[in-house]
Amino acid sequence: MQISQFPSVKLKGTSATLAFLFHNYNHSKRLSLEGSPEMINIFILAIFLIVNLLISKIYFKKNLNIPIKSKGILSKERKRGFQLAEAGIFVIFLYLHFFVLVEGYFPLFVRIAPIIGFFVLLNFNRGLELWMTDRDSKAYYHNWLAATIMSIFFAVLAAGQYL
Repeated sequence: MQISQFPSVKLKGTSATLAFLFHNYNHSKRLSLEGSPEMINIFILAIFLIVNLLISKIYFKKNLNIPIKSKGILSKERKRGFQLAEAGIFVIFLYLHFFVLVEGYFPLFVRIAPIIGFFVLLNFNRGLELWMTDRDSKAYYHNWLAATIMSIFFAVLAAGQYL
């Protein structure tokens, strides 16, 4: 394999492949936020995740001494009604997810609405359970913060589609 970009150098095999990749890398477009909606969405998501971590880990956990309590869906410590609600949310998510994927082209915010809705409802349900069972620990703040941050992210993403 000879590379025409380097007329004075005749390379074969792996050396030619590496030289070709290096040449294309140096002359390729750099990743930028200009004109790339996917990069902008990833950047916005990263900002919201960092804000969530800062508030949850630093402010709630360290400054206010609010512990994080997490229980699995099949934990024996959880109430049956909240487990059933969580299973129902999951079934609704699966239905919406496959319905949206089957139905042709939709904007990005419509395609990700089921997954964001799933996480918002899941965190709200778990926060409600903690609020009803262990109100004094205030551990439900973490779940409700996550639900709020995801809702705001979805609202910003949806608003960005129409700006």
